[in-house]
Amino acid sequence: MGNRRIDTRHIRSNLTYTVAEAAAITSVHRNTVRNWLKNGLSAIDGRLPTLIKGATFKGFLDARRAKRKRPCGPGRLYCLKCRAPKIPAFGEVEFEADTPKLGWLIGLCPDCGNLIRRRTSRLKLRDAAGNLIVRFRCETERLDET
Repeated sequence: MGNRRIDTRHIRSNLTYTVAEAAAITSVHRNTVRNWLKNGLSAIDGRLPTLIKGATFKGFLDARRAKRKRPCGPGRLYCLKCRAPKIPAFGEVEFEADTPKLGWLIGLCPDCGNLIRRRTSRLKLRDAAGNLIVRFRCETERLDET
């Protein structure tokens, strides 16, 4: 379960946590917390059991999450298979409206050929698409009653 998101809202900045308490509050194994201690999480020195300040713990996890972020700039859509923002193949995307205000930019990944998507509103469509050619999908009528 390496991709589980850790909720840092339950960590209190003014408290100290043991390894077991830190593992319980983040819903991970104690060995995971010990691994974090080896990889940069600082503990209070000279104490047994090992104590971790709440503010340090929360800052470490927030910095770790921020390092993994890959924001998409204008004209880029995120490919889940490649795990990177990509400029769609041929520089073209389609806009498919879900609601009167929101929709999806849909394109093809130039490397793997999968569909890549980006959620955006009609108002921010020009900013999200950048220099891409945008085609609007025709809305087909849906059958309400049979």
